[in-house]
Amino acid sequence: MKIVLFYACDLKDRHNYYISMMPINFAALGAYLESRNHTVIMINFSKIDKTSGFNRIIKESPDLILTTMFTHNRFETIKLIREIKKKNSKLKVGITGPLATFLVSGILEKWSEIDYILRDESESASDILIEKMLSGKKFTEQVFEGERMKNLSNIIPPPYFSGETLGVDNNEQYKMLMSSRGMLNENRFFSSPEYRDNKVAFRPSEDMVNQ
Repeated sequence: MKIVLFYACDLKDRHNYYISMMPINFAALGAYLESRNHTVIMINFSKIDKTSGFNRIIKESPDLILTTMFTHNRFETIKLIREIKKKNSKLKVGITGPLATFLVSGILEKWSEIDYILRDESESASDILIEKMLSGKKFTEQVFEGERMKNLSNIIPPPYFSGETLGVDNNEQYKMLMSSRGMLNENRFFSSPEYRDNKVAFRPSEDMVNQ
């Protein structure tokens, strides 16, 4: 399949070094999809002229468009999705990210332009969705839940991505590693444990480094 991954931050954040960078987990998804023999193009609208990125998506007419939605970029993201759909309503758009995991019903009710939602681990969720699309059979599901990755060593390092990119400076994108001690389990999305009344369970920092 031909798949386009795009990220866009709010216009006021375009000069913020961190927020304007493509989220590393989303870049990892691109590397994973490429490893599954899909043709993947990654576009960071935060770093390029909006018109050029938009025109490229329309020109490519991909089988699937995926984007990632956070609180800080939700309005700019849905704005782009609406423009894409207005130009070609047949293009299929799916979203990943924190809002996709938490606010499924609200997103589908408010933004009809979104076709699919990938919850939790987007790698395995994308496998399920793509398998449905490639089957040639009609399906009505819009929400696809990914399982937690059991072996983190199976993650494809984002810098291994060899496909085409627009607005992604590899030297900047991958030169810094940011992480946290995370959580052991019992939580849908580890960055917001309070959302599900779960207590934080920190791992030893040595364990994180070894992993």
